[in-house]
Amino acid sequence: MKFIYIISILFFISCNSNKKESITLNVLNDTLVTYPKSSIKDTANVIKYSLENNSDKAIYINNNFATKFDHSQSLMLNDELLELNITNENTIVKYYVTITDFVNPFDCDDSRTSANQRIEYDYIKKSPYVSTGFILHPKEKKYFIGYVKITDQNNGIKNTNSVSADIKKNKKYYADFFIDAKTSRAIEILPWDVKENIKINNCKIFDGVIKFDKKIPIKILDSN
Repeated sequence: MKFIYIISILFFISCNSNKKESITLNVLNDTLVTYPKSSIKDTANVIKYSLENNSDKAIYINNNFATKFDHSQSLMLNDELLELNITNENTIVKYYVTITDFVNPFDCDDSRTSANQRIEYDYIKKSPYVSTGFILHPKEKKYFIGYVKITDQNNGIKNTNSVSADIKKNKKYYADFFIDAKTSRAIEILPWDVKENIKINNCKIFDGVIKFDKKIPIKILDSN
């Protein structure tokens, strides 16, 4: 009897450890690149990622009110959906606000900016996104693309705030990606059409943080 009880517990633990989250975030980049903060050079990363609904129910993901209010110190992609924290020895790197012009994220080291990345940036810049969120239907996967600068060395004059990471040479850094889709405090002020789409699609409203389960290494480029 005791043996059966132990087997039952192990089976329960195994089932729970293999259980998938309702939404899976997958970042497709193998590595990111940047220069240390002491460098006068700059570069940008085109980030490709996907979200997949693993459940049997339509899920609404809000990305309008949650991210804009909560994460002023994280690095956010231009799509205002995906964010990242930079870590060093499991400690989150400090960020600080700089003044940049944001005219072009590829006003940077040309040797690190491929022709394909420039084409992708032009596409990202022109593509509209739904700032009030979107619906993921059962078993549906959506792909997204955006860009982010980790250290921003543009010497601009426009009053645009940009959060940058304090990156130093000779240290190992990693990127932790996440999406803040908390909605409990903001659903009541969603636009009428969004509420109707949620209603007619019988959606479950996601309320939480979606995390990528891997750390992506960041390569610190030679600033000479």
